[in-house]
Amino acid sequence: MPTLVRCVMGAEHLPAFVEGMMNLAVGMTVWETRAHGHEKNVVSYRGIPYEIGTLSVTVDIVSDDSWVDDIVRKVREAHVREEFSVQNIYLFPVEESYHIRNGFMDN
Repeated sequence: MPTLVRCVMGAEHLPAFVEGMMNLAVGMTVWETRAHGHEKNVVSYRGIPYEIGTLSVTVDIVSDDSWVDDIVRKVREAHVREEFSVQNIYLFPVEESYHIRNGFMDN
């Protein structure tokens, strides 16, 4: 059964993360997220300052179960060696998938 590996990290760590996952992941989906923690950035729009959360990215990797342990191990080792840092990592089982192009559904 495939597993969705979701990693949340600071945007500055994305290039190193992608390079580190090149041999382990066939593809990744990356999108911008906003953290609403203690750190705030102040931006000005039309002369009015606004506090916004820090810029983060979320990376999704759907992988076969045989590769999930290797992906998690690589993230942990990179964190220890300070190559890149992942704030959160989540694992979700993928029970079904739907192919938009041809309408095929995997169970």
